[in-house]
Amino acid sequence: MRVDRDRETVAAPPGRNWRSPPVVMTLSVAVVVATGWWVATAAGVGRATAGVAAGAVLVGVFVRLAGTDRLRPFAVAAAWVVSFPAGGLAATGMVLVSAGQFAGTAPVGAVFLVAGLGVATLGATGLPSRSVGREDLRLAARVAVTAAATLVVTTLAPVVDTVTRQEAGVTLPTAPLAAVGERLVTVFVTPPASPPPVGSFLVVVAGGAVGFASILRRLPVRALLDDETDDPSPAVAALDRLLAVLDYGWAALLLAGPVLAVNAVAPTVVWEPVAASIRAPLGAATATPAVRAFAVGTCVVAVLVWSLVWLVRTGYRTRLGTQTATAGAVAGWSMSVWLGWRRGGGLAETLATVVADALPPTAASSFQRGFDAVVGYYGLETVGLALVTGCVVVAAGVVLLLALGGVVGVVPASGLGHGLSAAGLFAAGGFGLALDAGLAPSLAALVGAVVVWDLGGYGTALGREVGQQGQSRRAIFVHLGGSLLVSLVASAGAIAALRARESVTLAPTASAPAVLLAGVAALVVFALLLR
Repeated sequence: MRVDRDRETVAAPPGRNWRSPPVVMTLSVAVVVATGWWVATAAGVGRATAGVAAGAVLVGVFVRLAGTDRLRPFAVAAAWVVSFPAGGLAATGMVLVSAGQFAGTAPVGAVFLVAGLGVATLGATGLPSRSVGREDLRLAARVAVTAAATLVVTTLAPVVDTVTRQEAGVTLPTAPLAAVGERLVTVFVTPPASPPPVGSFLVVVAGGAVGFASILRRLPVRALLDDETDDPSPAVAALDRLLAVLDYGWAALLLAGPVLAVNAVAPTVVWEPVAASIRAPLGAATATPAVRAFAVGTCVVAVLVWSLVWLVRTGYRTRLGTQTATAGAVAGWSMSVWLGWRRGGGLAETLATVVADALPPTAASSFQRGFDAVVGYYGLETVGLALVTGCVVVAAGVVLLLALGGVVGVVPASGLGHGLSAAGLFAAGGFGLALDAGLAPSLAALVGAVVVWDLGGYGTALGREVGQQGQSRRAIFVHLGGSLLVSLVASAGAIAALRARESVTLAPTASAPAVLLAGVAALVVFALLLR
């Protein structure tokens, strides 16, 4: 610690010194992957574990994206998109192992083994690069909950429309909205020349004038034209005269309203007394598409420029990332809805086929009939959108649990890392022993849990002493050898003790609730030890 005696402040070491060296992170990830895959294949749940592990990796990617400040809108939009495959892969893996249990191809209780390996993989995503702290988890939880809630509300619209149409025979008024849009385009962009559309012409031209004046005032045009002399430059004087003329657009807008209303309600009353020699040229002039298109384009550009200038000024006064995150959320919502509405139906059919293949034939046929009935009732597009929404809700639930775990202290202050990986491997090894997944892979997972936990503590202490980039590889491997030796000796002693008593077996015949309670108790004890 360094003390600045002039200001009486204390400066802490750099943040990178509080993290483990890279070799510790590499070894920990290798132990998680090797032992986790071994016990998963030994238990016959490799495919389900691969899905859950891939989803866990994407959840870790989601947390990093949602917590970054660089290119905030793109990161938030990418987090929205990543949340769908993250929740989808995790949910698919859990559904597959559950279906395997129902079909008898996976041992009862294998779902807890797969969940433990998913937790271990999720912890491994927090090891490399920068540490993921509680602030990252808080930001990720905010993005995840916003995404889930927004997509749920979006999905309710087609669901309610289908239910009201199927059950009550009432169709929601979506067609009138389209008619209103077409009517607005006809009135302001492509009106007929007879009767002369003077009212809409005044609205469009006056709106373009007001928009152009706002562009000139919002952008630094005056500062660019000023020649920095005592007298106003001719360019600045011309700009002032132009703005004075454009300001008459407000008066034209006030006049255009009544003219547009009268022209729309009673055009014959207004234009019948006017001679045809006047009506025809006036109608041709006021219905010119080029003039109207230019005026409408000016209004659109004015709105865009005003929004951009407001964004820059607000970001200069406050934090730009907090303002641009909304734009990223809108982009992420748009991509998620498009994916669900256009491509989600095909994904839902593929997922239904995979689940049906994992079920027994009788259950598979019932499941397929139920899926076809849902698709026939709601439509494939609505089912696809609901699939995307459900997957995002699953990912949001996982991230929210992590954030709550950080608040109550279950997840360490450093976030995802060695503690979570060790707890997941410990659960997988314990359930592997209970499910008779094999003595060697189950004990390897338990040994791996101890090794990852020990490496995490030792690596953090070493990082504080010599720094993240210090020369510590030899000391780390020596410590790793000692951890492995102690773990292997302890495992050998446990095996010898179990085999010495014939009444104790490694795969007990206890019921599933007893196995679950024992596993939960072991996890609680291990979590307390990790703290």
